Amino acid sequence: MVTNQPDEVSAKRVHASTAARRREIVQSALELFLADGYYGTSLRAIARRIGMTHAGLLHHFDSKDELLVEVLHRWDLDTRSWFESQPPVRSLDDLVDRCVALIDRHRDEPALIRLLLTLSSSASDPRHPLSSHFRQRSRSARAFMRGFLAPLQERGQIPADVDLDQAAAWMVAGLDGLQLQWLNDALFPAADAMDAMLRRLLEP
Repeated sequence: MVTNQPDEVSAKRVHASTAARRREIVQSALELFLADGYYGTSLRAIARRIGMTHAGLLHHFDSKDELLVEVLHRWDLDTRSWFESQPPVRSLDDLVDRCVALIDRHRDEPALIRLLLTLSSSASDPRHPLSSHFRQRSRSARAFMRGFLAPLQERGQIPADVDLDQAAAWMVAGLDGLQLQWLNDALFPAADAMDAMLRRLLEP
């Protein structure tokens, strides 16, 4: 019978402890980013919130930008996990309903959506430190949506002459743009507008 050597057990414990600490830092950063804004939050404030030193935090994350990327990455993973955990998308109706439900879900996270859209706009400047991250994020989002469109087109539920790359771009732009409108006007029916837009663009 093979047992773990003491050094291996110790290394696993250190790794688990480090991973847990990083999750704690990310959660602290998210809460402060939402409360005080990205630019109004310092690494020292994040560290103080969880009883760490500034130097201790820098052991895990080199900069606030790196920490922000991890915050956004984990939120994206959570959103995708939710999207994929729902019943299978077998029709255009299913896909429209899923996008509408996503907008409704995001209504519970207005501060996070505001942070995301604000940073996305700022990062359109190629000199911005997060420019590369947001460019890749946009490409990944379009590819993700295209993955749901392709099987529907193969089954004839989306017209054959619809360019799926463009359709995926419409979906991502629609989600961002309509959510920006309801951030500016809480009465704006973003979910209804998303439903109408997708049906207008994609129905045979």
